[in-house]
Amino acid sequence: AYILGFLFADGSVDEQRKTISISLKEEDEEILVKILKEMDSNYPISKHLGKYSNNHPYTKKAKITLSSSKLFGQLISLGCIPRKGNVLIFPKLDKKNLYRHFMRGYFDGDGSIYTTKQGVMRFNIISTLEFCEEYLKFLPVNKVNIKKENRSPKNVYYFVIAKKKDIEYIYDFFYSGSKIFLNRKYD
Repeated sequence: AYILGFLFADGSVDEQRKTISISLKEEDEEILVKILKEMDSNYPISKHLGKYSNNHPYTKKAKITLSSSKLFGQLISLGCIPRKGNVLIFPKLDKKNLYRHFMRGYFDGDGSIYTTKQGVMRFNIISTLEFCEEYLKFLPVNKVNIKKENRSPKNVYYFVIAKKKDIEYIYDFFYSGSKIFLNRKYD
């Protein structure tokens, strides 16, 4: 479930080649190692220079590419589709206890946690409006406003949680008994 969440956020599925790939900044290579270990895979991690978008500089990246028609089909059936952009929908998982792992994986890919200059901690997720609404249903937090991302004309939204007790709950929800996560976000 964690890997599925991470793929929803930072993964790429190629319809023609039936491949799944994740490309991250090189400093986050440790999560690729964990993902490969969890999948009992010996696929290599490659290194390259890449950009997040046209507005970003080139950075050193680490990448895994997995080739499996079966895995590709399973991901598509769960909603991890090519060109997710405007249509990303929260998946329906078989067991309710898997959602926290899926959500932690998504957070590690498309979420952030930081402290403002004023010392206020903030947790946020960016995705489609529909995805953000479903994500929040699993977090017993007070009313959270979902806002449109002004930098994109697409269906891109985000929400921010700043109450200490809510962030403490999210921390416990995500990490209690968990063995796979991105260390820098956990820290």
